[in-house]
Formats: sequence, C-alpha cells, structure tokens
Amino acid sequence: MNKMLTVAAGVLVCCSAMVRAMDVETHCKENDETIYNVSKEFEEDYLFAGNELNFSGEAQDMVFLGKTLTYKGKTRLGLVAIGKKILFSGETGNGITAAGVNIVVDGNVSGNNYIGCKNFQLTERGAIDGDLFLGCAKGTVDGSFNGNLHVGAGELQINSVINGDVTAYGGRIRIGKKGKINGNLIYGAKEKLSVEELARVSGTVTVDDHHEFKSGDMLPKKMRKWVAVLFSIGMFLSFAVIGSLLLFLPVFRKLDAPQQERTFWYTSLWGLIPLLMYPAVVILSFALVVTIPFAVVLLFAFVPLFFTAYLIGTTLAGKYIAMKLRWNAGRRHLQFLIGAVAGVLLAIIPFINFLSGIFLLALGWGTFITFLFNTTVGDKRNIESSDTGIALPSDRDSYPG
Repeated sequence: MNKMLTVAAGVLVCCSAMVRAMDVETHCKENDETIYNVSKEFEEDYLFAGNELNFSGEAQDMVFLGKTLTYKGKTRLGLVAIGKKILFSGETGNGITAAGVNIVVDGNVSGNNYIGCKNFQLTERGAIDGDLFLGCAKGTVDGSFNGNLHVGAGELQINSVINGDVTAYGGRIRIGKKGKINGNLIYGAKEKLSVEELARVSGTVTVDDHHEFKSGDMLPKKMRKWVAVLFSIGMFLSFAVIGSLLLFLPVFRKLDAPQQERTFWYTSLWGLIPLLMYPAVVILSFALVVTIPFAVVLLFAFVPLFFTAYLIGTTLAGKYIAMKLRWNAGRRHLQFLIGAVAGVLLAIIPFINFLSGIFLLALGWGTFITFLFNTTVGDKRNIESSDTGIALPSDRDSYPG
C-alpha cells in the first residue's frame, strides 16, 4: 500500500509540474503510523501522501492519499481525497471528490461532489451547496442540502430538507419525520415509500421499477444458454464484418509487409507498455482535476483505439499462424479471419481467453508504436528469415508488426 502511494504521489508530482506549482509532502515509509498536523497556508495546491493528516491550513486545491484525513481547513477550489476514513469539517469552494470506507461531511461544501464509500454521513452541522453524486452502502443526510442528489445505496436515510431533485436507487430508502424534498423524486427500491413519506415530497414522485430483479421474469436455463450462444455468434460476426471493412482502408496496407518471427514477439512485448499505462493515465488525469478534459478525451478514445488494436493484433496473429503452417494466405483479410477463428477457439478455454485477448491487444499497441516512431520493433538486420525463408522489408520500410 505504501509503495503504491509513493508511486502515485510521484506520478502526480511529475504531471502537476507541467500544469502549475504544487507543494508536496510524502511520508510513505513502511509501518509509518505518524500523525501529521499541518496548519500552513499554501499559495498553490497541496498534496499529501502518508498515513494520517490533520489539516487546518489553506490551499488552492488539496489532494490527499493516505489512511485518515481530518480536514478542518479551507480550499479555495476543490478537495480530492482517497483514504480509509475522511472527516471533513472545514470549507471548500469547488466540491469534494473522494473515495474511502467512512466519509463524514461536517463542514461547508460549495460545488458539485463525487463520492464513493461504504458509509456516508452529512451531519446536522454540515452543509452542501451543490449537486452530490453518491455511491455507498449506507448514506445519511442530516444537514443542509441545496442541490440535486443522485445516489445509489443499499440504504438511504433523509432526515433534513433537500432543496432540489432527488434520484435514488437502493434496497431501502427512508424519509424521516424531519426530512423533506423540495423538488421531484425518482426512486427505485425493494420497499416502497409509505404514504407519510410521500407527503414529504413537494414535487412529483416517480417509481422506477426497471432496475429491480424479478424472479418471475427470469429466462429458463436452456434458453439462457441459447441466448448466450446467439449473442456470442452475433458479436463474432459483427467483429468480422466491421474488421473486414476497416481493413480496406489504405492505412492498413502496411500490414501486408512480410514479418519476421522475432519481430512478431518483440512487437507484442513493446505493446504491453502503452496497454498497461492507458488506464493508469486516465485515473491520474481525473485525480489531478485540472486534467479532467484530457481524461474525458481518453475515455471517448478508449473504444476506437482498443478496437483498432485488437483488429491489428488479430490480423498479425493470423498472419503468423499462416506462416508457421505454410498456408497460402497473402491477403490481410484472410489473415484476419484466420486470427479471428483462432481467437474464438482460445475463448473456449478459461483464463487462456483472457491472456489471448491481452496478447492480441499488445500486438496492436506495439504496432501503434512503430507507426508513431516510424521504425521497426526488433531486429531486422537479416534480409531473409532462416526459419521461414520469407523475405523481410529493407531498412527503409516502416514495418508495423
């Protein structure tokens, strides 16, 4: 855990250096149970990574990575916190983004908030002026709330006035005697609200039952199997058709270049680097707050990039299989179909299907690297492969895989 915090803090420091100044304190030593007290006023952002922090200072933005945070200070902008226990009794000007086990809001929060935890409580002294997007096992609203509430919880208890609309889904939703919703309510739960509770909603009430599990609607076991088989066939045909159409694009002509066996394996190894880094970069971009627009762009690019990588990897795998079996498969469309069929056969084997998918994606991402740097991955000094006798491209060619 401490090593992970150290790495995360280091990456955050490097990324934030490109944006603006940030004061950083890291205390990620093994078995460090020190409680740090900070009351300094920071002109810029403040990042803390360690065990436990009592913060009563002031900063532009604050980022906390640790076990316990007791926050009595003030941020002119927002607070990002990841920890086991977070007690917020200060002020923030641009909302809270937090994840933890127990999160308590006992101070004044302005702006939109995004919170995921096991137990959440807005105390009687706490106040939220903004929207709250909450996911928790148990949530309690006892304090002032001016904004819209969007929540998914196992249990939600509303004991104060909410001046805004509420959208709530959970196992149990209750509106206490002191609770009131000055707005519209959309909810779905195993237990319906009572007449007395519905009277505490000033706007319209909509019961959404679409998310509920109903045993009577359950498909028979045999039918479920057939549905799963048909869905799998449909996914395979969709991938085959779309992939075949995309391979007509001129950019994929580079896949026709002869490949060397050693280069094939080097490509997959290099492709693991961007494949594993992609989700980490997305998470860090969201954590830095200021790079959220970049994170959103990466999320939208996720599907086309990974689909293209899988398409390229499948084609190169089919090309390799045809080369090893000495099949006459010179067209990339035929190579793609060979790789796709091989992927389907491997998908039948548990765990191997996951590894094969990672391998094909790594092949595609490795090809992206060769396109980006306009070079080859691996050794291409021999003009002919001693294993296959297939001619290789010259050093002037840019080989994608």
